[in-house]
Amino acid sequence: MTRKLLALNLCLALGACSNGASDSASSDTTNTISSSDLVLPSQISLVEPKASDTNQAPAFLAQAPASEGGFLETGTDYSDAPQRSHVWLEALEPLATVDSILCFIGQLKPELEVNEGPYTVLADMDSCFENDSGDNDQSSGSQGAVNYTEVTVDSTRGEASDAPLNVHIWFVMDNGDSSQAIRVNGVISEGASEQNPFGSFVLSYQFSDALDSDDPDAYGKGELATVDTLAGFQGFTLYESSIRGPEEMYETAASVVVNPSEDNGIALTGFRQIGNDAAEANKAFAISYNSDNLLLQKAATFEQLAYKNDDQSGTCLSRNSFTETVWRYGLYSVANGSSVELNSGFPFLYDADIDGNYDSRGYASYWGIWTEGGQDDLSGVTVQRETFDGTTGTEYELIQAQGRLMKNTVISLNLTDIDGIEFEYFEWNNSNNTGTNFIVVYDSESGDFIKTATVEYGENGQNRVELESPVAISLMSGQNLHMFSNQLGGGVQFLEGSTAITFFKQEFVTGNETGTGELFESGTATLYCYENCPKAGMTSSDLDTYDGPYLTDSTDVGSPITYTISNSGANTLELMISTDAVAYPTDSENSSNNQHPWGVRSGGMVTDTSSLSATTDVYDSEIVTVFYEFETGPNSWNRQAALIDSSGDIVSFDKPLEFTYRHEDANDRTGSAGNYDGQTVMLNYGGLGDLWGIPSLTDTERGYFTPAFNIADAVVVGSDDEYVVKALEIEQKMERTDGQCTSLVLNDPAVPVPTTVNGTLNNEAVPTVTDAPRYIAGESTTE
Repeated sequence: MTRKLLALNLCLALGACSNGASDSASSDTTNTISSSDLVLPSQISLVEPKASDTNQAPAFLAQAPASEGGFLETGTDYSDAPQRSHVWLEALEPLATVDSILCFIGQLKPELEVNEGPYTVLADMDSCFENDSGDNDQSSGSQGAVNYTEVTVDSTRGEASDAPLNVHIWFVMDNGDSSQAIRVNGVISEGASEQNPFGSFVLSYQFSDALDSDDPDAYGKGELATVDTLAGFQGFTLYESSIRGPEEMYETAASVVVNPSEDNGIALTGFRQIGNDAAEANKAFAISYNSDNLLLQKAATFEQLAYKNDDQSGTCLSRNSFTETVWRYGLYSVANGSSVELNSGFPFLYDADIDGNYDSRGYASYWGIWTEGGQDDLSGVTVQRETFDGTTGTEYELIQAQGRLMKNTVISLNLTDIDGIEFEYFEWNNSNNTGTNFIVVYDSESGDFIKTATVEYGENGQNRVELESPVAISLMSGQNLHMFSNQLGGGVQFLEGSTAITFFKQEFVTGNETGTGELFESGTATLYCYENCPKAGMTSSDLDTYDGPYLTDSTDVGSPITYTISNSGANTLELMISTDAVAYPTDSENSSNNQHPWGVRSGGMVTDTSSLSATTDVYDSEIVTVFYEFETGPNSWNRQAALIDSSGDIVSFDKPLEFTYRHEDANDRTGSAGNYDGQTVMLNYGGLGDLWGIPSLTDTERGYFTPAFNIADAVVVGSDDEYVVKALEIEQKMERTDGQCTSLVLNDPAVPVPTTVNGTLNNEAVPTVTDAPRYIAGESTTE
């Protein structure tokens, strides 16, 4: 699911934040303070979330007492799973980057490693930094893929009983096309407590192109600090500068003062492009709130806020009336409430520079191979499973095939059940070698699939243009229509004359399919193809046309194009035509007009043709219920990777769970499913919090995609109703309540909005660490 957490939900748990210097971060402490007490709050919220009464679970729960056992029983993983809530507000957008960075740093556990010397951590980037691309649905092909970053940490503390915890942090964050070196320096002077919920700390950080840069803040710098304010109040300030080019410099700043016990406070937040006061993105906000309502003003700059001229008008929001968005779910056993766990993978070491030492790290999983160096081809390299108890890990051979085979299990959905589902349909024009992507819906009255709009995808997501007049897609009897649906998890097909569409439960073929009746039961499988059958010996010139990478389609059901694939031997997991492998050309950059920049994908392939009477039967769900597709391309995700053990067997990892789910009013968190009542979606589950497949909609106010619906707690799902859902991370959005904010007053916070960094920055050299990481994604490697 793509998202930004635009609430000040600062994940500063576990001593994440640090300091360079600060008068305002000091506190009078006379008692001995244990290092383990120097833990910052797990959440610092400008506006605390309220308890929800909108989670309408199925009616049967009212008659399901906990004493009868099952997932509702006290003490189960389901019952004990915490639900974390935060409030979304546009005024908190300036704090989104800091929120993500601090969540990331929260995996480092510095309070547990005091004076133990520098150490490293493999931090899970995706748990804190979400992709903000145009992907508008949880059904992403990259969902579940591992993205770790190696972080170096040095946590120290003096001998005095009230000495602060000093933390230095170094890491490089990969942004895809570029990377950014980040240094952190800070001090935690007082941990969070009931008397001081924010604690006392300063976190100073800086950005550059490399950790050994002579200009460590070349890309900008920032600081987050708690501040002493009025008695009974807590506060913090934020400042960040970001340099993106000679003419592109930006500032983010905020000052927040709250009274947690009285549940009220005031704040100023904003960001601006330096030197361009007319920039469209410039925003400044003033906030005042109490336990019931919140008053909000917005302008281009702090100076232009209306309250500066004694104007107290603004948008009034209710803190007791809100809508909810669920970002993360857990899946549990209906029978006993235990959390559904998957064997997702393990870390390994490899010799990246071929000097005889296992000195680089990677991670192997169902999704493939991740390496810290980002190497595209490690085929044939020996890797060693990383252990954290001093023992030598098992060695494996890493292989990377030149393509990837996928198994599709056919699922049917009657045409009467697809009202409201939008499909995408790509139409190619051979006369000018161009293609158009259309939005298509099914018209139950005419029985046609109708093109209603064109759609393109760019940096800002989906660009959709409605057609002046909808156009029906003309199909001949027996003709197959290929479409795509995020909601149904991928490819969708319709055979003219059928009463149903078919879509697919898709999974990667990993080589472990060796059981009775499975693909590699005999070690080598034969696959038969009739349409879009990729050729061996593909060249860059083949990529210049749509048909170039493919052999001529076979129209004779008795004369298919034959491939083989094996799970062992010299051509493990390669798709072969005789002795030649099907592979994307290595010199694809030489193509003058590459029509396949993302790869080449086959049509459906089957293991048995005896039931076919026509080549189109491959797509007839009443005849073929399982078929395969193959892809090859220039990207790592176009290629299957695997680890081979000393016995020649491929290491097995659990596949994500995949099942259809029918949404309805009774299952919706609000009690009303709206247009999605009765609609079917394909859901996937990759582990705790990693449920995807719910369609998304553009939220114009928030500026990003949000789920089209939210599933209530205790809804039963799964192909055999064996699982139950619970929301883990919930975002609340306050509703307008005009005329109710007359008692609220907007004014300047007690602490001014900062205009620079005041703390000491981390300009120390990165220490050398040769030991294994002490934590992976926040979990200890030694326990």
